[in-house]
Amino acid sequence: MAEADVDEPVSEVPAKPAELTAADVSDELRSKFALALEQSDPMPQHQSVTDHAAPARDIQTLDELLKRQIPPLRFEAHIYASEPKQRWVKVNGKDLQEGQWVTADIQLKEITPQYVLLQTGRQMFSMQALTEWSYRLPNP
Repeated sequence: MAEADVDEPVSEVPAKPAELTAADVSDELRSKFALALEQSDPMPQHQSVTDHAAPARDIQTLDELLKRQIPPLRFEAHIYASEPKQRWVKVNGKDLQEGQWVTADIQLKEITPQYVLLQTGRQMFSMQALTEWSYRLPNP
């Protein structure tokens, strides 16, 4: 075990800075902080599955005619990466990347952290990651 050198000067421990109170923070800074928190919330608690932040309509909200034309879709794996070439999903047993075709009529446009964006014809729509779709007649 090493011994301390008694001739070496002792450095002082810096004093603890004074605690700030809410009164010490300006109203402008508090409002900027509140706005930043509000904008950083990825999904507000009041949103439902069909009312989400994806940049396309949820499949459940599409017109009935269009929903009937979409075949069953089963997403079994969902890998999101910051590099688009590394993103992939497994849907209906097929490994697919962005730009590839799920079916002859449905293209996988984008894979986001929580959703997949799909397109059929000119209609873009979204599905939450790792979910299934199968058309069901609406309840009367």
